[in-house]
Amino acid sequence: MKKGLCPEHITKYLLSLMILQVFLIIAGDDLLSQDVQSGPVRQQAFEAFSRGDFKNAYSGFSELLNTYSKDPLYKYYSGVCLVHLEQDPHMAAALLSDATSEANIVRAVPSDVLFWLGRAY
Repeated sequence: MKKGLCPEHITKYLLSLMILQVFLIIAGDDLLSQDVQSGPVRQQAFEAFSRGDFKNAYSGFSELLNTYSKDPLYKYYSGVCLVHLEQDPHMAAALLSDATSEANIVRAVPSDVLFWLGRAY
């Protein structure tokens, strides 16, 4: 008996690889298109935050949270904006608390998150 792969196994292997490639192409396009769509909003939100325009920054980060609801960085910046605006302290505390608990799982947040959480209260 010869050792090696028979044509049937090779065919199944190649078919599996083709299916995987198609899946990765489709999933990759979808993921990249989301980043392209949210790129300008993200940039505008960070620029507004840097200028101290917390109202427009909050608007942008809220929009990003509608798309990326689990992203702790957007929760952090939304919460900090609310603290600066002195609006909805309960929402600010909830956002900052979520950002703290999800930070290491998904993405890191700035180290002053606990400071802003304290300010929210």
